[in-house]
This record gives sequence, C-alpha cells and structure tokens, in this order.
Amino acid sequence: MTTALEIVRGALMVRGEFSSVLDTDSSFIVVGFQRLLQRLDTLESAGVLIPYTVPSAVADDLLEDKGVAGPLIDILSVYLTGIQTAITRDQKIVAKESLVFLEGRYLNSNKIPEQRFPSTTPRGAGNTRYPYSREFFPDPDAVLDTNTGVLNVPLGD
Repeated sequence: MTTALEIVRGALMVRGEFSSVLDTDSSFIVVGFQRLLQRLDTLESAGVLIPYTVPSAVADDLLEDKGVAGPLIDILSVYLTGIQTAITRDQKIVAKESLVFLEGRYLNSNKIPEQRFPSTTPRGAGNTRYPYSREFFPDPDAVLDTNTGVLNVPLGD
C-alpha cells in the first residue's frame, strides 16, 4: 500500500528528477499527481480494472494490490512530460512491460467468462442452448407438498 506521493516520487526518480538528496519542485508533484489520476482513469476505461481507492490528495493511500505500485511507477514515468530529462528507450520498454503485466493481471477481471462446453458433453449437461428441453424438470402438474416435502407427480393414463 503506497501513497500517491510515493508513486509520483518514484516516477520522478526513474526520470532522474528526484532523489533523497535532491528536492523536487512542488509543481512537478502536482503535475505528477494529475497524470497519475489520468493514467488510472485511462487504464480503467481500457478494461484494466485495478482495485484501488481514488486518492483525493497527494498524501492519500491508494490501497492497491500488492505488486501494483512498481508497474504504476514505471508507466507514470513515461507520461511525465515537461521535465528536463528525455525518456530513454529502456524506460519505454520497461513501461510497456509493466502495462502488459497489469493487463495480464487485471484486464476485464470483473467479468465472468462465458461458459463453453465441448461438443463431447452429453445431452442434458448444459450443451444445448435452444430450444430448452425439460429433461431435468418436473411437469407443471407436479405439486410439492410443503408439509411433507414430497413431490406428488400425477401418473399418466
């Protein structure tokens, strides 16, 4: 669990604009925070559904899953424009790998996959779609006795 400030500072460190000795201009932090929110929105709209809490301030905790902060730092570092240092080819590759990691882990993660049965599944096991057969359902004339729990099925002629 990291704060938005830690992610922004991490991205600035990757760009070479922040260190424990070198203090960063607060305008870089503000721009970095805005870009972080934009990146999180972009990822969400692309279907990469990372569970996190939207920070309202730079010091707020994201409450993200373990292992998400590093890729977010790598991705954000590429999108911090207006900073003196240029983006290197290696930074772009690392950011792309981080994006692929997040996509593999969270892409459409809240959707339940459609159930598909192989053609060898026996009839009545869910393999047929339309028209529905009533193989496993009682006739509508069957009456459940609620006192005894017995299903009374009328016998045919």
